[in-house]
Amino acid sequence: MLGSDEDVAKLFNKMNTDLVPSPTIYYQVKTQIQNHCQNKWIKYAAQAYHTHFTSPWTFLAFLGAIAALVLSALQTYYTIHPK
Repeated sequence: MLGSDEDVAKLFNKMNTDLVPSPTIYYQVKTQIQNHCQNKWIKYAAQAYHTHFTSPWTFLAFLGAIAALVLSALQTYYTIHPK
């Protein structure tokens, strides 16, 4: 087995020191995540996504509306400037 209670306690204490990472190791990553989340354009995009695209159908309707606008603009351009 492992031996005495003191040996088992030393083993658990050693395991505990190896499992807890130093906070300074992840400081740069934490800063990058905070900067990303504090970007106002990211906030606006996330808010718009959660407000207006709650189902796949709304996203498909948005794509359809964009396609209709692009096709209308192309039709207008080719009507004004025929070949």
